[in-house]
Amino acid sequence: MNNAYRCDCSYKYSGTFCEKELSITDIYIRLISNSLAFQVALIIIVLIIILFGCFLLI
Repeated sequence: MNNAYRCDCSYKYSGTFCEKELSITDIYIRLISNSLAFQVALIIIVLIIILFGCFLLI
């Protein structure tokens, strides 16, 4: 299983390599902010859920 990492250092030393493992939500936030296709897909899914919810209430 591949884990995503990001640099997360409050202090900067030359030659120091510091990584912190990304959580699932961090990965999704990066996908949403970087990928237009992912944004469109997410909007469509949310709209479908909202419309489906409205039909259930009627």
